Amino acid sequence: EPFIIDDFNFIPDSLIKVSPSSFYRESTNFVWIEDFDDPSVSLDTSNLGGSAGIFRVQGIEAFEGTHSGKIVLDSEHQIFESATFDSYVLPVNGQPVLLEMNYKNDHFFSVGIIEESTSQIIKTEVIILFESEDWNKIYINLTNSVRASSASSFKILIRSYITDEETQANILLDNLKLMYR
Repeated sequence: EPFIIDDFNFIPDSLIKVSPSSFYRESTNFVWIEDFDDPSVSLDTSNLGGSAGIFRVQGIEAFEGTHSGKIVLDSEHQIFESATFDSYVLPVNGQPVLLEMNYKNDHFFSVGIIEESTSQIIKTEVIILFESEDWNKIYINLTNSVRASSASSFKILIRSYITDEETQANILLDNLKLMYR
């Protein structure tokens, strides 16, 4: 839902403190949620060819709840590639399709979709997220990528890699939500 201030008065050279709050619209459909608090993680790393996995962490590494997801890339695990186990039917008519997530990373990673149709599977990266030493929340707009596709279903794709010159990379994720309205 939008946050609206009806009686906002701009005054030159002054500060006005605003404490917005946000809510999901009632018409929002959540088709996938991964908060890493459940012992089973809904991201598949075994079928895509990467060598690194994602595991649950807690304590100071966790963002919210009891656990977050962590990806560690090193000399023995240089490639990470994962997708949701399940495929999702998403609206291709231009309705807003978003992926919400929190992340903290010392190395880039990309987020995209896997388009599945009867004749092909296409991996499309939508955004690359660069290093951030603080936790961030992002809403990734997947609407145009889904609308431009002829796929019958979709998966969320997360990728990263390091080169032989790089020794280690860490990516933390939490509160992933695939939604549309």
